[in-house]
Amino acid sequence: MNRYVFPAACGLGLIGNVLSLGILLRTRLKKSSYIFLFALTFSDSWALFYRLDFTRLLIYYGSGVASVGWAFSEEGAYALYVINRIIEFLSNLGAYCSTTLPVVIMVERCVAVFFPLKFNRLVTAKRAWIVVFCVYLFWLPWCFNAVFFTKFYYLRLSGINVGLPILSSYYLTNLKIIEICNTYFFASLASWVPVCLVVIGAVVLGIKIKVSQRKRQELLSSISTASQATHRTTRTLVSVSIVFAILYGYGFVTVLVVPIEASNGLLGIITTQTRFLATYLNSSINFFIYVATNNKFRKYFLENLSWLRSCR
Repeated sequence: MNRYVFPAACGLGLIGNVLSLGILLRTRLKKSSYIFLFALTFSDSWALFYRLDFTRLLIYYGSGVASVGWAFSEEGAYALYVINRIIEFLSNLGAYCSTTLPVVIMVERCVAVFFPLKFNRLVTAKRAWIVVFCVYLFWLPWCFNAVFFTKFYYLRLSGINVGLPILSSYYLTNLKIIEICNTYFFASLASWVPVCLVVIGAVVLGIKIKVSQRKRQELLSSISTASQATHRTTRTLVSVSIVFAILYGYGFVTVLVVPIEASNGLLGIITTQTRFLATYLNSSINFFIYVATNNKFRKYFLENLSWLRSCR
């Protein structure tokens, strides 16, 4: 899984995310919905880099001592370690932010559906960028702190010099505090809390939309183009949030259902690997959701394909 499945899934997802970023940039990001989708796609892209990190792949594809660390000179191994720390910091930041942004998207859609007349005044592009900045700012200290959980260690194994990351004295000294913060605060904010908020938001939105549709049935022919566009945007954003809730919810449920004593057995291995796969799929699948649920995004995508074909 680490050698082939995860890198392949992340590689395909990254290609889709890059296409999504290019298409979203064509909208000039003047609307809050596009800004939040852009930020989510950007965060997902960094999250996928975790499995595409070449310093990590060198270890996964290595054999013998090379599968433990970097079998290079001390300077070369240390350079790889520094690159590994930078990429892991950015990947962690992207992964954490991509769990918070679906909640932001759901809140934005609730405001759009419940307060349609005040929406453009309440939710502006400037405020959307401020919210995105605050999301990144919130997770930045914890992700930066995690950089110092390991330190570089160079030793000789089986006659070969190898450099590898080991737990730092900072981490071991503050182990209890770090575990409490991670288990009861940060891990919760990146797992069951956003999943529950997204599910609640989806249910509330669904009820509101159904009620609104019943009231408009006799006036269906007079629904404005702007209202139809709002419904299309809501469909796209809610679909992204629901997929997030399903895939992350699966990971949360497996942690609760699978007993601790079975974690090292076949069942534990399967659930752990599929939980990782669900996480990477969540960061990879948004491009396909955009194409399937948003006519404007699909139009831009087809135009780009036509342009590429004409260049041949």
